[in-house]
Amino acid sequence: MDPLTTLEFQGTIAGVSHDDKLNVAKVNELYDNVESLRDVTIISHNLEGEGKDVEIGENGVKHSAGFKGINEAASITVKDGKTLELVGEKNNSNFLMARSQYGSRRIF
Repeated sequence: MDPLTTLEFQGTIAGVSHDDKLNVAKVNELYDNVESLRDVTIISHNLEGEGKDVEIGENGVKHSAGFKGINEAASITVKDGKTLELVGEKNNSNFLMARSQYGSRRIF
């Protein structure tokens, strides 16, 4: 992506879930439909574990991912060469931070 590209989310997340919670199924749907969202850190939302085991790997979130945090997960496993980044609270900011091919960060 061009470093000057602006991404703005408007509305609610709909489709797999019936609300705006970001769960494993919703993350995979977003990643499958919006290639530029793969391997980014979403610092505006927590991943909702929904009391289940959360996997970052082939049987869960299928791409490396990052979130503000993970809520209510029974366990968290990262495997299959994927990475997980948790950034915590960031001054109520709503933006995405992506990994570049050179290991630095780009803010959209």
